[in-house]
Amino acid sequence: MNSNQYVNYGFQQGERTARPVPNALPNALPSIYPQYTPQIVNTHHTVTHGLPQPVPERKVMKKSRCKCIVASVLSVLLLLGATGVLVWYFLSYQCIFGSSCREGGMCLSASQWCDGVSDCPGGEDETQCRRSTYCGVSVAAPKSRIVGGGIAVSGAWPWQVSLHSGGQHLCGGSIISPEWIITAAHCVEVFSSPNDWRVYAGYLTLTQMTFARGNSVGRIISHKNYDKRTYDNDIALMKLNPPLTMSDAVRPVCLPNFGLNLTLEREAWISGWGSTRTGGSAEENLRQAQVTMYSRKTCNAPLVYDGLVTTSMICAGRLAGGVDSCQGDSGGPMVSKEGSVWWLVGVTSWGEGCALKDKPGIYSNVTHFLPWIYEQMHKT
Repeated sequence: MNSNQYVNYGFQQGERTARPVPNALPNALPSIYPQYTPQIVNTHHTVTHGLPQPVPERKVMKKSRCKCIVASVLSVLLLLGATGVLVWYFLSYQCIFGSSCREGGMCLSASQWCDGVSDCPGGEDETQCRRSTYCGVSVAAPKSRIVGGGIAVSGAWPWQVSLHSGGQHLCGGSIISPEWIITAAHCVEVFSSPNDWRVYAGYLTLTQMTFARGNSVGRIISHKNYDKRTYDNDIALMKLNPPLTMSDAVRPVCLPNFGLNLTLEREAWISGWGSTRTGGSAEENLRQAQVTMYSRKTCNAPLVYDGLVTTSMICAGRLAGGVDSCQGDSGGPMVSKEGSVWWLVGVTSWGEGCALKDKPGIYSNVTHFLPWIYEQMHKT
């Protein structure tokens, strides 16, 4: 990211996409970044005779009592079942729209992800243990605006990961729990097998990753309604195997809570190893830049994106140009701070060119996808 050409995503309209282009990567694998075109680009289911007999009467009574007992048992079971459904619904609602936490690290909020245990393992100091599990905490977040972007420091964006395929950085992603990474669907469109990918967390430079093992991917889930032509629903999840170990340098970002006031026309931050100019290669250092989120009305204006920005997208950057994400940033985070917590607002998706005037970056709207995200995480 720089004052001239920090581009959105690992892809752009014609350059922020994850679509392979001949000769874009050396030898082994095609690049997921297309050459610039005026088209949209994503960056980077018995009657008894005679006198009445006492025995038959008793039998009848026993039958009636039996029926009552059975009916009572069934009623209790139905009541318990209904209660269970209501409790499950309430917890799910709280998980998706509230601030509570659910087992397995699936529900992230300003509190912490749940690891299924109440005590810290190994006799750790409880304060330190809890500190390492909070989401949205940055130990070195930027305190002032960096025009055009700058190099990130350790601990600034601990949820940022680099996704490698064929030994090369192709896209970014964000940690949302020890097991789960969120990225863009277009990043995994070509290389869709989990075996194609390695995930690197806690690193600042690509050189550091060269000498690291990274984490393997056990499963990839792309949104079933992803449209590779318009980049609508451009979102995907990766489940890691084994999970990440949390630390100050490796930590989940918070998913938005229902009612969180992440209004438009507010500042947000983007980060990634994407190129700093259209058509460039990935940067050695993790970089960051501050952008402004705009309304869909603004971004769908004729001179901007002329109606291409859907409800599943957020538009952010600088209408004057000069600050943006670019090729190699696709799938990475756009975060905004509310109080002391950083929230994942967008996932780098596409854009036209990099840092061009009236062509801000387009990001997948995380709030729009919350039900889908939690549904996928609870399936496995």
